[in-house]
Amino acid sequence: MAEKDNIYSFTRAEIARHYEAFFEGPTEAFFLVVCSRSLSQNAHDALEKSAAALGWTTGPSLVFADTDTLSKADIYKIIEGLDPVCLVLLGSEVQAKVADAYNCDVPTQGRFRLFGREACAFSDLDAMLEKESSKQAAWGLLRSLPQASQ
Repeated sequence: MAEKDNIYSFTRAEIARHYEAFFEGPTEAFFLVVCSRSLSQNAHDALEKSAAALGWTTGPSLVFADTDTLSKADIYKIIEGLDPVCLVLLGSEVQAKVADAYNCDVPTQGRFRLFGREACAFSDLDAMLEKESSKQAAWGLLRSLPQASQ
């Protein structure tokens, strides 16, 4: 969906501008990945391919939630302002910050819902991608996220 066609585009663009040091990717993406550090190429490729397989043609947006700099209120504003349909949390620091920001439980690894949106969390996606069996388990979690409407 083009930014001008989305009634929420102004808020999304403002959030991306305000937090530009922590944001990478298209503002119109509805597949959001929140991580505490830069992604390995392997993890980045896996998330890109997963988003594409689910029909999210714009690919994922990435938020690098430096937990020393961003408060729980910042993380809440970013997620709510970007309003993703799919949310992927990478790393225990991010999971703890999101759990604190939303006052809810976030699994160490697994699927959950966050304010009505489908989400999944990975404590260490890179480690999962090293073995075929755990790679398939990671894909199973990502595949359970909603597909883009056609």
